[in-house]
Amino acid sequence: MRARLPFRVLADSATDIAVTADGRYRVRPASGGRLTAAAVVLATGHLDRPPAPPAAEGQVLLPGGHPTDYDLAAVAPGAEVLLRGGGLNAYDVLALLTEGRGGRLTPAGYRPSGREPRIWITSRRGVPFHARVDTPGARTPVAHLTPERVAELAARPRLDFRADVLPLLHADLELAWFRRVFAEDRELAAADLPALRTAATAPFRLFLDRLAAPLADRRFARPNALTADLGTSRLAQGCTGQHTRVAVERLTGPPPPVRAHEPPPIVPR
Repeated sequence: MRARLPFRVLADSATDIAVTADGRYRVRPASGGRLTAAAVVLATGHLDRPPAPPAAEGQVLLPGGHPTDYDLAAVAPGAEVLLRGGGLNAYDVLALLTEGRGGRLTPAGYRPSGREPRIWITSRRGVPFHARVDTPGARTPVAHLTPERVAELAARPRLDFRADVLPLLHADLELAWFRRVFAEDRELAAADLPALRTAATAPFRLFLDRLAAPLADRRFARPNALTADLGTSRLAQGCTGQHTRVAVERLTGPPPPVRAHEPPPIVPR
């Protein structure tokens, strides 16, 4: 590459990026001057967090970064650990402080090693993220974000991800959802997305925005009001604050199959 393509390394910070009239990019380095480029790549990686206030006596503060860079040995077994944020890094740290300390996740549940701390995870969304789905044999149909559509989008001089790409991705996810819900009805499962949206009643519709931010545009007078207001699901109207007392006993045999993701039975009319 060095023999065929000349390049120059500039170790600096970009303070501003603007689009010119001809669709190019004008970058302003912190040292002054301007650079003009046909393309700009924002390779941010793991962003450093702003400096936090000094830790109080008896506390250990680990600044943001890559989880493998943390000195987790400073976290004593049984200590109270607060993770600021519930993204990917939080779950990496969670794994390092649990399975990384000898704990084991078995079909019967998690078996601690006794060296884990007590972990609390915070989230600006107010709720944890949904688990990543891993269903054997399940495939997401590609009917909207097709290779041909990707090539068409790539040929454009500029793209707006939210306006141009995300709706196509959401449409394919919604199509996969409906085909799973209506798996017992072959004719309906093979229908296109508008027909599926028409056939599905509200409880079986997929609202990705609500899944991503279930508490958006909602206000609560006090923390305890959340459990009294948020329903257990779109099908059950009971609130999560109405807890049920159950008897729990240890499972000694093989665990029963997980059927939470199976679609409801289709009753012919």
